[in-house]
Order: sequence, then structure tokens, then C-alpha cells
Amino acid sequence: MKLFNQVPVYNDTPETLCEKSNITKLVEYERYCRDMMMFDEEKECFSEESHVKISWFDGDGREFVERSRSGAGELWTSPRHKIYNTFVWLNGDKAVAEAQCMMGAYNTVDSVQYHRLGWARLLYRVQKENGLWKIKALDCIYERDMLIPVVPSDALDASEFDKYRPSYKCVSWLFDKRGIPCSNRLPGDDRPLIVQELYEDATNWLAQDRLLPPLKVLTGSEMQARMSRVAYLERNDAERYKGAEPVDVKKIYDALLDDNDGARA
Repeated sequence: MKLFNQVPVYNDTPETLCEKSNITKLVEYERYCRDMMMFDEEKECFSEESHVKISWFDGDGREFVERSRSGAGELWTSPRHKIYNTFVWLNGDKAVAEAQCMMGAYNTVDSVQYHRLGWARLLYRVQKENGLWKIKALDCIYERDMLIPVVPSDALDASEFDKYRPSYKCVSWLFDKRGIPCSNRLPGDDRPLIVQELYEDATNWLAQDRLLPPLKVLTGSEMQARMSRVAYLERNDAERYKGAEPVDVKKIYDALLDDNDGARA
């Protein structure tokens, strides 16, 4: 059973190429509008019924734009998104697009200025409405980030970051300093099960019994059971996997998939 991103994206017809080009322009223009603080234009990229889930926001897409407008120049300073390697999987009037993204900004904390750099993959679900492609959902899969003091002598104590997820520890630290809640349950390369859940959900949404076989989306008690296993791993991996080799959380995730008894402990 294939996920959406396992379906080849080459050998397109001219018509398909045209649609994919329009979708690519849509998702890249959404980021461009964001960087240029063109919030009215960014809002028009989203469907009236859409959802955005990122580090600091989880809710309606157009509300996401309005919150960004109200916090512009306060939440971040001069943010920039460099989008590249955008791939589109098309199925009729629906599509999933994934783009690699490098994010850069200046942030000042306790009178110290930092360059913040982050790498992620932006996962868009888009749908055609009245002949126009609109964004229905946006998720962010975090890879890694870093803070670089503008003045090297202002280096931070690395232990301050130990409690945060490695895939977005710097942005979590910055939001903590501002008193902004940042979820610890976001998709990231350090949480492959959560990424897998997201990809399965996107595949199911795109397929709808057509080009791709539908995948079961975990909900209710099934989702709670899966997340209990994730939480169990986070609490107990060091105790359960002792040895000479350092614990690699990503490698032992699969070992807990069938460990229902341990997850319930």
C-alpha cells in the first residue's frame, strides 16, 4: 500500500504539468506573501474552510493569517522562507504538495541578538474551488534548527535546550522566552511515527477511493493508544534500552509499535 509520496511525479501530461505548476505557484506565493507582510493576499491563498498546524498555531487558516498580521514585527523580525524542491501529487480536484523550506530570522532575547535558522518540510493539501486552487491544510514537518549569536561572545549555555525536541529546539526556546505555547507533539524527523500518521492522513484525504488506495486514519481510542506508546517511549527509552551504544529514539520507535502491554504500563 503506497503513501502519496511513493507515487512517481514524473511523466506528466501537458495538462497535468499545467495544474501542478499552478499549485506550486500557489504554495510558494503563500510563503512570499507572508515574507512581504502582504496578509490580504496571503489570506486569499487559503480556503474559507482550512486548517494550519505549526509550532505556535493550530487552527483556521485565515485566522492564522490574521494572527500573523497582528503579531508582525513582534512575533518575528524580518522572517524569510526559502522554498525549493516542491513536489505535487495530483488527484482530480485535490492535490498534496510538499516543499522543502529553510527559514531565517533575527530574534532578540535578553538584549542578545540571534540569527535563527531552521529547516523543515511544508505539507500542503490543496483543492480546486470555483476553478481556483486553494489551500485546505498546512502542516510543518520539522527537521532541525539553530541559533547563531550575531556577536559570537554572546554564546548560550547549551544545557538550556536539553528539554526541547531536537528538530525544533531553538524555536521552542524562543517561544518559551516570549511566553508563547509551543506544542511538543509536532511532526518532525525525530518523531517518525507522527510523520507517518500525517502522511497516512494526507494519502487518505487525497485518494478518496480513486487513484490511491485509501489508508485508515487513526482516530479516537486507536489514536490514543498510538500516542500512549509514543509517550511511553519518551519516558522509558533510556531505562529499557541500556547498553554500550547510545539510545537512538528514531531507531527504536518501531520496537514499541506492538508493545501494547508496555505502553499501558
